[in-house]
Amino acid sequence: MKQKRHKLQIVAALVAALTMSAIAEVAIAESGKVKSITLATTPTRIPAVHPDGRIDIPERPGFRVEILRSAGRQCGVDVNFAPVPWARALELVKNGDVQGVFNSSYSEERTAYGAYPMKNGVPDSRRAMTAYTYGLYVHPDSQLGWDGKTVTALGSDKKILVEEDSVAVKMIGQAGLQPLETARYPNMVRMLAEKRAQGMVAIDTNVVEVLAKEPQLAAHIKRLAPPFATVYGYVMFARPFYTANSELVECFWTALGEIRAKPEYEALVRSYNNGQFIE
Repeated sequence: MKQKRHKLQIVAALVAALTMSAIAEVAIAESGKVKSITLATTPTRIPAVHPDGRIDIPERPGFRVEILRSAGRQCGVDVNFAPVPWARALELVKNGDVQGVFNSSYSEERTAYGAYPMKNGVPDSRRAMTAYTYGLYVHPDSQLGWDGKTVTALGSDKKILVEEDSVAVKMIGQAGLQPLETARYPNMVRMLAEKRAQGMVAIDTNVVEVLAKEPQLAAHIKRLAPPFATVYGYVMFARPFYTANSELVECFWTALGEIRAKPEYEALVRSYNNGQFIE
């Protein structure tokens, strides 16, 4: 039953994303100007947004939704959202079914189909959506160690849980470990708590959000210091959309950077996170 419900949720999210994309295409055809865009991301990043786009409390849609909509208003477009698993979000961008995705870390592989804010040939972190850390998590009974450079006490089992198609897959491979890819963060955390893997490399804020909903898992995982990696997350736009609408996209990236640089942004984030600044 759970598996069937999970499949139905994915289908519903995909249908919603394609519908919103189609609406945006109609708006472009009618006026010659983009009136709306659809951005895909994982459900944990926009928990208030349902697969069909509904928001339970429209006045409190989440700080990410608020700042993206604000950037859209500054550039003259409405912003819609498609909450789907990360691998699906990237696939939607590749196929042109949505206009962009967040939070995408920069990778050469993704530049084949996606565009990032650039300056002097490198990603412009001042126009990023966020800066975030990946942590290495283990079960409290684990002997696994991490000194910032090397993972120790691995033994013969080198499987480390990571989000499917995320930049962490490459990180794990470069560290000589075996990535065990999983589509959803709640599943990753549960698997680690049940000792079904040696460890987990995950975005710290996503783990915090999972534990807030399933606090019983907190006693069964621990984070090793220091952070496994620190990366920037961007709104990555589909490359064909950027080519056709570069002025709009550049405006959007710049507006987003300006919003995040204001002191009001930190206050907004804290208002959603019990006073904590967790992006």
